This record gives sequence, structure tokens and C-alpha cells, in this order.
Amino acid sequence: MATTRLRRALAPPTDDPTTADLDEQEQAELITSLRTHDARSSAIYRALFALVPVLAGLLVLSSARSIGLAMTLGSLSSLAATVYTLYYLPLPPIDEGKGKAKAKSEKDGPLETWLMPLNAMLACVLTISGVAGMQNGLSGWEDGEGMLILPFVVFIIVMVGRATLAPIDVDGLEKLKYNYKGA
Repeated sequence: MATTRLRRALAPPTDDPTTADLDEQEQAELITSLRTHDARSSAIYRALFALVPVLAGLLVLSSARSIGLAMTLGSLSSLAATVYTLYYLPLPPIDEGKGKAKAKSEKDGPLETWLMPLNAMLACVLTISGVAGMQNGLSGWEDGEGMLILPFVVFIIVMVGRATLAPIDVDGLEKLKYNYKGA
């Protein structure tokens, strides 16, 4: 038996009490709950993303004898800088009109200015060294040379995750408040 599709008749919108406007107190409560929910979820995800460099550091330490002291210290330094960037360096504020990050502030110190580019360069140098070591006839992962790629991979993963953890623009929401006066 064939089923038929029935269409609903077009009805004008009704004054539904469930779509009532929010008064000032409800708006403030909503913004506060959004702010606390965002802070809580960001803390959870930040902790999860911090596990990635820690686990990579354990892998690097397990192959420390085969890759040498300098490469081990370089890898661990890169992984530590990645964790530091994740926890302590804030994301630049987003320009509301264009969706792009605003320029660096003049009060940023040398750590905020140079840590990420230097960490990226260190991770790239370690990756090039690891790839070159694998191409020079070393067996790669068995000799630990493949572990030198980990700081770069972890840096990329954490930076992408860090960008997705950008906080909600609650200040922008507060600007959008409307003055609703009850009946």
C-alpha cells in the first residue's frame, strides 16, 4: 500500500508564550552561564590537548639513547614550549568585522612574541634531522630517528586545537543586549 504525504495548511504565526523576549536579568544569566560553560569546556579540552605532548615526551624519552642527548633535549624543549603555549599564551582577540586576529599588542613581551615562531622552527629542524637520518640508511623508527618528527606533529595538533578553543566573545554578546522592559 502506497503512503501519501500530507501537507499542513499554511497557518499564520501565533503569539506563542514560549518565544517571549528575555528581560535584562535573564540576559545576564544566559551570558553568565555561557561564560562558565565555555570556561569549563575549554579547561577540559586544554587538559586533553596537554596530554598529547606529555605522551610524545614519554616516547622521546624512551628512545633517548638512540637519538642522542642534543636531539632528546631539543625534542623535549619543543614539547614543553608547546604545552606552555597551550596553557599560558592567550589567543589574540578576533577582529569582529573581518574574523581575523588583531595585530600583536605593544605590551607583549619577548616570550609572547617569539616563543611560537622559535618553537615552530625548532620542530622543523628536528623533523628535517629525523627525515634526513631515515634517508641516510638508518632504519628510522627502530633507531629512534622517527621520534624526531613527533615535536612537529604535536605542535601542529596542539596549535589547531588551541585555535578551536578560542573563547566565546561574551563581551560582544553583552553589547547586543536589548532593553526589554516587562509589561
